[in-house]
Amino acid sequence: NDNDNDNDNGDNEHLRKMREFRQILDEYIAVPSTTEQDKYQRADDEEQQEQEEEEEEEEEERRRRRKKKKKKKIVMIMTTKKNAMCVNMYMKMKITNQTKEKKKRQ
Repeated sequence: NDNDNDNDNGDNEHLRKMREFRQILDEYIAVPSTTEQDKYQRADDEEQQEQEEEEEEEEEERRRRRKKKKKKKIVMIMTTKKNAMCVNMYMKMKITNQTKEKKKRQ
């Protein structure tokens, strides 16, 4: 008789553990409460906002770089024009000097 009783207790213990496990599992699987959902939503929103801000900053940085590049290009064009003018002047001077020398020789 005692033996049967022990066996019942063992079964009861097992059932109790199973019930606890099932309850924990159900809580784990259950849809998060509204406050938890809000928490997750808020976290997602903040993350999204941070991402958008970072993207905007990157876009601004790109624009700044583009402006700098444009300025550099303009400066380069100016310098090349100046150089071209200088070269033209130099060539003209050279030609005039050559013609003067030719005239002198004659």
